[in-house]
Amino acid sequence: MRWGLESISRRIRGKYSATIVLPLVFAFIIALGYLDFLIGFRLSLYPLYLIPLALVAWNESLPLSLATAAVASTVIGAKYFLFKPAYVAQTYRYWDGAIKIILLLLIGFGVFRIRQLLRQKEAVNAELKKALSEIQELREMVPICAWCHSVRNDQGFYERIEVYLQQVTGASLTHGICPSCKEKYYGNLGKGPDAKAADDPDKAGAGPEINRSKNLNK
Repeated sequence: MRWGLESISRRIRGKYSATIVLPLVFAFIIALGYLDFLIGFRLSLYPLYLIPLALVAWNESLPLSLATAAVASTVIGAKYFLFKPAYVAQTYRYWDGAIKIILLLLIGFGVFRIRQLLRQKEAVNAELKKALSEIQELREMVPICAWCHSVRNDQGFYERIEVYLQQVTGASLTHGICPSCKEKYYGNLGKGPDAKAADDPDKAGAGPEINRSKNLNK
């Protein structure tokens, strides 16, 4: 049913808009109701009402789907409540008409809901394919500068690795200092000059020589 409705709906959407299709659908339902009224209860044309309803529910919005179901329900209800043959009991007519009207509304909503879920699934699959393609790009060899660590993008331009990763994966990098670099470059912050001199072996070894030269000069 899905592929049949899909092929028919593509042809309809390719040639006609909703403002043209919906009046034709309503006219078809009314004409079908008139034919159904002429036939009476000898033959049921109820399955034919489902064809335009399914097409509208598959292609249009929920309000239009329910409006189509309401038009079909009104036509069917007019037959069951206006046509009163002697060979059909009144209770049967009302019961059968009410069941068919409820089924029209449920089928219209159900077809629309199925199509909505399929569209959501297609959107999720498209996002997954895009993510997999980006992951595949990262698995390949990425050219990077040996000196400044800039990455060459697909256009051949070099840019910072943070910018490249953000464009490819959407991830943002934050900058901080690891413990080893903190100790190496900022370990003397907060210490006195004696501690700094002690950390520098050249300055630490030069202290006694400087004092000895001063004493000799005296």
